[in-house]
Amino acid sequence: GKTSTFSNRGMTGFYIGASPAQLRVYDKREEMKRMKQDVEGLPRIFTRVEWQLRHRKCPVTLFSELSGLLDVDPFEDIEILGPSEPYDFHNDPKGSRNRFLFNKLSEELSAQEAARILNVDRNFKRDFVPFLLNGEEIKRQLQESYLDGVRRFFDNQPQAYFGDGATNGEIQ
Repeated sequence: GKTSTFSNRGMTGFYIGASPAQLRVYDKREEMKRMKQDVEGLPRIFTRVEWQLRHRKCPVTLFSELSGLLDVDPFEDIEILGPSEPYDFHNDPKGSRNRFLFNKLSEELSAQEAARILNVDRNFKRDFVPFLLNGEEIKRQLQESYLDGVRRFFDNQPQAYFGDGATNGEIQ
């Protein structure tokens, strides 16, 4: 898939995909500061996650179909890759070597490009996936946040700030 990063006037983040289906993740606090909005009560780390569905990717074409957004899992096809735990070359040489190799390639290129390179013999899932983080848990958290935001929309509730600094629809 297509990925890109951006940095503009202090706002940083990244995109995954492109229209009509795009995930945007960025520093909401920096964006608000740039727009001269008060950020005093916000946590120091305040990340905004947005999922944009347009045209044929959007399950809603009529206002009467808005409730269909509750049945959407926009994160279903996202693959999240990254090393899962620290290296332990003494007790787990193979796993540590694979994590190290994947991590270094990811730093130089990207996680998806690292996976493509390491899958040259079609054994990436067998040789590397057991040593990578559990992307399913991250996807579950993203989906929960998405559904919470959609439910608040239907309940006509304003965005709420929670004790841990997270907000509805936003993940830190």
